[in-house]
Amino acid sequence: MGKRYSCRIVRPVLQSVIIEVEAETSQHAVNKAISEVSNCDNSAWKNVPFDHESYEPHVQEILDHDIIESKCTGPDTQTDALRSSHANTDVRYLLLAARTDMRDACALLQPWFKKLDPILQADFCEEWGKTINYICENDGLDRADGKGLQSTALHYDNVIPFDHTSLKNINSQIKRS
Repeated sequence: MGKRYSCRIVRPVLQSVIIEVEAETSQHAVNKAISEVSNCDNSAWKNVPFDHESYEPHVQEILDHDIIESKCTGPDTQTDALRSSHANTDVRYLLLAARTDMRDACALLQPWFKKLDPILQADFCEEWGKTINYICENDGLDRADGKGLQSTALHYDNVIPFDHTSLKNINSQIKRS
């Protein structure tokens, strides 16, 4: 018989709102729209339909029930422990945007990132950069042959690891290539 796990799975959900502004230039329009968007009521935002072909869910956290049961007594306490663990997960996402029709891309820095210590910002950028550089140096990822960065990502095809252990594996793969 298999073990029981609770898996926290997330997927990207985007929302949009139309803001009309008068401005001298498109850059002024962008600045005005960004400053005015904070005045929008939540009901004005509309969900962009989730595109299953372009985006995949991400397993953010896995909890082993055996560990929870050994530390907690009673079903309510176990459930509370699972919920508490999920609520305390501090995983943040940096958005990368790509206009595939125009071959244009950018990173959309989020407030959480801007608030970090500059050294931690640099550390994260270095880790992300290694992964992105690997993709660039190999002219993308060839999923058909099962080689490349994705194959080092646990067993989740859409998870690109950014920890030091997996980067060592990536670096050794690069050296072998």
